[in-house]
Amino acid sequence: MRPLTSGAVFRCYPRMWKIFLDDKERPGRYILAKEQPRRPDADDIDLVLLGGKMVDEEEKPSFLVEAMSTISSFSRFMRSLTK
Repeated sequence: MRPLTSGAVFRCYPRMWKIFLDDKERPGRYILAKEQPRRPDADDIDLVLLGGKMVDEEEKPSFLVEAMSTISSFSRFMRSLTK
């Protein structure tokens, strides 16, 4: 678990990545805000922490969004190989 200023990110392999928000009613506790199969980047975390959608409200991303995410991940992987 990686604590953040107002939440945390957690993964227990092979399960999904989870982003938690601080529970304002119970200090020291967390509320599950989002689950996703890939590691959340800074943008994903910021969206959730700054008032993004909760798990119950989340819609499945479109095919185009998933394709762009995959291409972006592959691009980062290829750049890491060249370093």
